[in-house]
Order: sequence, then C-alpha cells, then structure tokens
Amino acid sequence: MDCEGTHAPIWMSDQGEEVGILMSERRGSSQAVCIIILASMLCLSSVIIVNEESSAYTPHAPIYIEGDIDFIPVNGVSGGTGTQADPYVIEGWEIDASTQDGILIRATGVHFVIRDVYVHSAGLNQKAISLIGVSNGSVENAVLWNNMLGTRIIDSENITITGGDYSDSDFHGVYADNVANLTIDGLNASSNGRYGIWINKASNSLLKGNSVSSNLRTGVYVVLSNNVSVIGNNVSGNDLHGLHIRLSENVTIANNNVSSSKFYGVALESSTDITLTNNSIIDDGVFLTGQFVSHFRSHTITLDNTVNGEPLYYFKDSSDVVMDGTLAGQLLFANCTNVLATNLVIMNTDLGVMVAFVDGASIISNTLTHNKDGIYIVYSDNVTVENSNVSSSTNTSITISRSNAVTIRDSNVSGTTGYQWTIGSFSTTNITIVGNVVSNNLDFGIGLGDSTPALVYGNAIINNIVQGFDNLGNENSWDNGYPSGGNYWSDYMGTDQFNGPNQDILGSDGIGDTPYIIDFNSQDRYPLMAPPSTSPIIRPPTILEAYLSGQKWENVTIIWDLSPDDGEGSKSVVGYRINRSMTYDSDGLGYSLIATVPNATSIFIDEFAGEGDPNAYFYQVCAVDSSDNSTCSERQAGKFTRAVSEGPNLVSIPLIQSDESIEKVLQTVKFDKAWTYDAYQNKWISYMTFKPYKGELKTVNHRIGIWINVTEESNLTVAGIVPLMTSIELLLGWNLVGFPSFGTNHSVGEFKSDTSAPRVEGFNSSSPPYFLRVLSDSDKLETGFGYWVYSVLNVFWEVSGF
Repeated sequence: MDCEGTHAPIWMSDQGEEVGILMSERRGSSQAVCIIILASMLCLSSVIIVNEESSAYTPHAPIYIEGDIDFIPVNGVSGGTGTQADPYVIEGWEIDASTQDGILIRATGVHFVIRDVYVHSAGLNQKAISLIGVSNGSVENAVLWNNMLGTRIIDSENITITGGDYSDSDFHGVYADNVANLTIDGLNASSNGRYGIWINKASNSLLKGNSVSSNLRTGVYVVLSNNVSVIGNNVSGNDLHGLHIRLSENVTIANNNVSSSKFYGVALESSTDITLTNNSIIDDGVFLTGQFVSHFRSHTITLDNTVNGEPLYYFKDSSDVVMDGTLAGQLLFANCTNVLATNLVIMNTDLGVMVAFVDGASIISNTLTHNKDGIYIVYSDNVTVENSNVSSSTNTSITISRSNAVTIRDSNVSGTTGYQWTIGSFSTTNITIVGNVVSNNLDFGIGLGDSTPALVYGNAIINNIVQGFDNLGNENSWDNGYPSGGNYWSDYMGTDQFNGPNQDILGSDGIGDTPYIIDFNSQDRYPLMAPPSTSPIIRPPTILEAYLSGQKWENVTIIWDLSPDDGEGSKSVVGYRINRSMTYDSDGLGYSLIATVPNATSIFIDEFAGEGDPNAYFYQVCAVDSSDNSTCSERQAGKFTRAVSEGPNLVSIPLIQSDESIEKVLQTVKFDKAWTYDAYQNKWISYMTFKPYKGELKTVNHRIGIWINVTEESNLTVAGIVPLMTSIELLLGWNLVGFPSFGTNHSVGEFKSDTSAPRVEGFNSSSPPYFLRVLSDSDKLETGFGYWVYSVLNVFWEVSGF
C-alpha cells in the first residue's frame, strides 16, 4: 500500500510499547490516514559467551605452499577440497617464524582459509604470513604478534582478512601491494613500528570495522589505488597520520572514528574524487594537499562529517560565500571566488582554515588556536588575514604557498610549539606582513622562502628561536622607510640616540640607530625600540569549555584560553573579570561582575550555580589591563536547567558540550531509556540503562531532539558554550531536531518560512499516549525542547543563538 510520508516514525520499546509517535490530521476526506513505522522493535539483548579455557594452539613448523598441489596435510592442511564451498583449511597452529616466513603461499588459485593461527617471532627478512600471486584466500582470527611484518599480500586478488590481532610488528601489520578485491574486516592492527595497514595499487577493495591505533607512523595508508572503501573503522593515536590517501582516486571514507593523530587525521594527498561522509573526527581533521585544482575541488565532503562535534565545512566551486560566526570544526575553501570567514572559533583540529585556488578571500576577526596548522593559503590570489588570533599551533600558524597578493595584518600569530614557521611564505609574490605580534615560536618567526616582493613592517617579533628568514635578500623590504620604521625585534641590542633617515641627527626617535641584521643580505634598516601599538585595546580571552562540577554537579566550571596579551605583546593583561547574568545578551549588556582573577589564570568555578539552582546563567570573561581597559570573550559560557517529569519527555541540549557522551550529558536526569531518530540512516537509535549492551545512541549534541523516559521527576541541567549560530541539516522527510537558542521570539511561522517545512510538531505532556501536538505558526520555539519537522527539501536551518 502506498501512502504519503505525512507521519513521523514510531519508536517502540523492547516491550513493544509505543513511546513516541507523530500523528497527522487527514489531508482530505478521500485520503486515508497512513501510519508508517520506519523502525522495527529494538531488540537489544546481548549474549556474550566466554569460554573458561581458551583453545590451545598446536606447534607446527613454518608452512610453505607453492601451487595448488601443495595443499596437503604435511603442509598443515587439515581439511577441505579447495572449492569455494569447501576451501582448504589451515588452522589451529602456533608457528615460530624466526627462521622463515611462518606461512608462505605462492602461485595458487584454489580457495583456502587460514584460521585461528598464532604466528610470532618473524625476524629481519621474515613475515608472519605471506600471500604472493594467489587468489581466493582468506585469513580469519589470526594472532600475529612480535614479528618483523604481519601479513604481506603481493600480486593477489580476492583476499579476505577477517578478525585477528596484528600488533607489535617492527614494520606493518598488513602490507598489500598490487591487489584487487581485498577485504580487511574487523582486524586489530595496533602498536606496529610503522603502518597499521599499508596498501599500494589496490582496486575494488574494502577496509571495514578495523581498529588501527598507536602505530608509530600512519594508521591506514592507501597509495596509487582506486575504488577503495574505508568504512566504520576506529583509527586513533597514530604517530603520523590516521588515514593517508595518496595519489589515489574514487576512495570512499565513511562512518569512521578518527582521533588524536600526531599530524593529520585524514590526509588527502594528490588524490581525486574522494568521498567523506559521516566521519567523527576528534582532536584531528582533514588536510588537503596537491599540485592541481582537482586535488582540492574534486572531492565530496558532506556536512555530516564532524570535527570535535562541529560540522566540517567544505566549499568548492562557489562564489560569495560568507561564514560569519558559524560553529565549525574546520573550514575548507577550494576553487572559490570572493569568500569571507569572520567571527569563527576553530580549535583542536589539524587545519583551521584552508584557502586553495581561491581568488578573493577575507579571513577576519577569527580565533584559530591550538590547531596543528592555523591557516593554509595555497595557489590563491588576493587574500587578507586580519585582526585574528592564530596562536598555539603545533605545526605552523600561517602558511602561504604559491600565491599572489596576500596580506597578513593586525593579528596575533604566536606560540607555535612545533619546529616550523609562525608565518611562512613560499614561492609567493606581493606579500605584505604588517602590524602583527609574532612571538614565542620554537623555530622561525617570519620566514620568506623564494617570495618577492615582500613588505614586512610594524610587527612585534618577540622571543622566536629564529626571528626572521629571507633567502632573497634585498629584493624584499623589512621596513617601510623613514619615519614609519620597521619592526620591533626583542633581541635587538642597538641604542636610540639619533634620528633622521640616516640616523645621524642627535635626538631619539623610537628607531634604532643601527639596522637589525636578519642574515648577510637581509636587514631591517629602521628597527623599532618598542612594540608598536597595533590595537587600541587588549585582545580577548576565548572561552573553551564549561561543565558541571562538584560532588552533586552543584558547581559550574569555566575554562578559557588566555588573552594573547597575557604576559606578552603590545599590551599587558593584569587579570580577568567574570560577568554573569540570568538573561542572555550576545554583547553581555546588563551582566554583573561576580569575580576577578589574576592574569595567567584560565579557570573559574561558580560554586552552587549548577544542579540545584533553578536559574539559567550566562558568563562572559573579560581581560583587563593596568589602565582598566577591558575586552570580553565573544563566546559565552552558559548553564541551563529545566524540570523533566516522570514519563516520556522530548528535550534538546541548548549548549555545546565538551563531553557529548550520553552518560555525561544526561547525568542529572533519572531515566531508563533515551532514543532519537537518525534521519541520515532512516532509523531509531537508543540507549537503555538496564541493558548489558546499552545501544547505539552514545552521544548527544545540541542539534538533535531526544526522547527520555524519566523514571523519577528530576532536572535536565547542563553547562557548556552558548552557540552563536548553528546549522542543522533537514533531510527530505521527518527530522527530530533540537533548538540550540536562547532567543524567545523564534516563531514556528518564521521557521517554516526559512526552511519551507510545512509541518512542525512539539511536545505536549497532557496528550498521552503520544505526547505531541501540531504547532501553529504563532507558537514559539522553546529552549531545551525537541521538535519533529517534516521537510520537503534537503535544506539547512540556520539557528541564531539569541
């Protein structure tokens, strides 16, 4: 029977009880009401059987098979006839591979399976398992520990690795070269000396559900390959990259968890047509590099990819793009014209903002801190970075490569902790660097590599290991002539007793009497004796996170990143003021001072303002200098609470959480079940406190609506960051969304107008059994509530935080 999709999905508990349903009125007397159940009953019972005694392996000499005729018992074959239905079986052996490959199979075409073997001690020229020139083989649940190399697969096809543990090899867990139809599913490839999984020249292959962690180089490396899918893997803590795709095409990277790589989480190098969907990336990001525009603009990177819980924005082939105050995990522009990125806060990712093959980009008033790379400008023209805080990068703060007409102005570009550049320019023409604070970098402050003409002046260059670098000498200018002068250099040892263009007239002028020498043919002719005042006020701190603390979550703890002028720069921060209000204002108007703390302090605990206090609170942190000038954080922290009654409640979380695990977010609620509708997967996902396997719903963010079955009247109390603007993607059909805003004038009618959604339904506690009602255009959206939305388009709802 065909029906219109006019009803929301029904969620049914494990007892078959209907818990949430959205009913629509009839659309006409001739149209039957049709209830579409999009999710079947959730059966979450889990049975785990663990044997008291693990089965023992039987010792066996190394196995060498060359050709189909060698599949015989003396070579460890215990059964099978070599057909697909009845493969040859090699299983249950423990093999010491210290003298030769543990299992070597070469030049075969019959079907075989290596199952439940333990191979160890492969030495300098040995591999635990080698498959060379074979097809139709599989390796299941092998344990390969402490080998030079785990499994080597060369010139082979139709090979499957399922389960197993390939760890602690000196080189790679898996090494595959020139393979087709390779599947690696459910493998643990961890703590290897180089790569977890290394694949070269692969086609039509799948890496699925693997755990790849703590390898001393890259987790998964795919090079010179095509039609490869990397799906549902956990990749974490690798010492180089998490996933590195190089010189490859048509690679799909979907549903992976990537975290805490030392360099880049997902590195796409000189590759084309890469698809990234629904990946969760934490303390990592996506980095693009290459020589041609196709290496940057041919990819599909969807908004359901998240970096630290925020969307990964990727714009390609676009014009007149404005990103103003939007919450973003990363921002990547490729092959665009006239783009603006302003009032963004991006932190703890691989690369804050990328500008590649762009003509006309303005990156203004942003905070990009604690990233591996702050800003990456490549193959672009007419780019300006202005009034931004690009600091505490672990690799480079700003990199400019093969570009033209780039200006870096009035910004804090400091605290790079890696042995790289604070501002580095390579093969770039017409670059201007003016009015910046460039300080405390562990290597170069400002570097000009094959870049000319360059004009560098009015900067405060402080306490870098190497203050400046210029390999083109007098083709560039490190000052703006007299009397504008050059730059302030913290290690300048000259005096100021003279003035004038030749510094030969008695009387000081704030300019050193002798040049500052950068190298044998580069100098600042007019070094400044004091840092220039590049900003009328000190720069603000950045609130990083807020959370409930204390034994009963009774406190609110706020943590912020220090002002760039705390202890350095052209101004001096002497302390911070914490202002608070029960009503949100984006500018902090009407807030009251509740505390002051000294400089170098980055934490404040508001005691007894958390759970138990029925009020909402909003916090602004302001830096203060010795003249009582102050400037306040753009981001605000907040605490929100609302009562939830016994039974079903439809709620949302209006604050950005630093820990989005469902146990943490709902820690103040007494409940037994929580569930939400995933429109991407077209299914319900749930969390049940009473199940051994609690379910798929593991995290809760500020974009989603969530049903909670409350077992005892309690409070939903959370603390976090107040979102300035949130993008929520509405897919065609039903969507269960949150309302991450503290505005009181957002009407349902305005929402419908903005999104073309014809129908919105909300919670109604007095309407059992479904607890829902159709909302009228005059109804207001309420903070902390969830909403059902029927969308006739795939569209983004831009929600203002106020």
